[in-house]
Amino acid sequence: PLPRILRLLNRAPLLLALLASGGALRGQMTEDFEKAPIRYSATPPHDRVTQLQAKITSGALKLEGSAKSVVRALLRELDVPVASQIVVFSKTSLQRSRISPDHPRALFFSDTCYVGWVPGGLAELTVIDPQLGPIFYAFSPRRAVSAEGPSFERDADCLRCHGGAFVREIPAVFVRSVFTGRDGEPLLRHGSLVVDYRTPFDQRWGGWYVTGRHGTAVHRGNSTAEENGDTLVFDPQAGANVTSLDRYFDTSAYLAPTSDIVALLVYEHQTAVQNALTHAAFAARRMLDYQRGLQRAFKEPEKIGRAHV
Repeated sequence: PLPRILRLLNRAPLLLALLASGGALRGQMTEDFEKAPIRYSATPPHDRVTQLQAKITSGALKLEGSAKSVVRALLRELDVPVASQIVVFSKTSLQRSRISPDHPRALFFSDTCYVGWVPGGLAELTVIDPQLGPIFYAFSPRRAVSAEGPSFERDADCLRCHGGAFVREIPAVFVRSVFTGRDGEPLLRHGSLVVDYRTPFDQRWGGWYVTGRHGTAVHRGNSTAEENGDTLVFDPQAGANVTSLDRYFDTSAYLAPTSDIVALLVYEHQTAVQNALTHAAFAARRMLDYQRGLQRAFKEPEKIGRAHV
């Protein structure tokens, strides 16, 4: 009836305000992985970076030379191959102000470690901790050769994106594919994908450089996009079967001149598997903690030791 409709319309601003405040409250809520039993940020990690920092502090390891040399030595110490280099030019990470198509960000990876580096900027490390999953650090190659000495700082800012924004419920590693303008800015209104092994080939690598021949199939790598009003102007053929990145930027500033298509495929598959393992590990720890709580509540012996969590 009309009176009821009018009453609802009069309340619409209040309803919208309540919905908006609810969304804001959800944004401020503490992620479950910050609560017991995980306590992600409050728990000291035991990973490769903590071991590496101990070597540097004791003087057993010295990182010397140019920033490029320091990054190369860092990869060597972490057993991360230079040949794993892949390169991204979209402004979609911590150092977005430094990144552009002619000054991209390089990433390197092994089974348990990911290293990102922008020449002239920071090295960003993500190392897999056996209890906490991925731990995020920032490291300045320039500080490594200064009087202050090098240090790895656990970087909470990374959790703005890696702490449940794109992969829910866990601190995660992931790969995004976005249409990117000539300045490196992502054109987000035309879509953004988190890529894994299920993503179609023709939707991969927007904002990334890709080297390697792949036949007649096309992808979104190596190409920038433009907007003509509401229309996206993008030619995937322009970035197909590229074997050299020299036309795009000065590759001599980097550790390798490539962003290999096979490395990209492995990287995307590995991040998806790592996230699945983190999900499973956190779920198992919560269930074990729940079981211990039941045993305490019913005054039963705790049959599950903390060492098994």
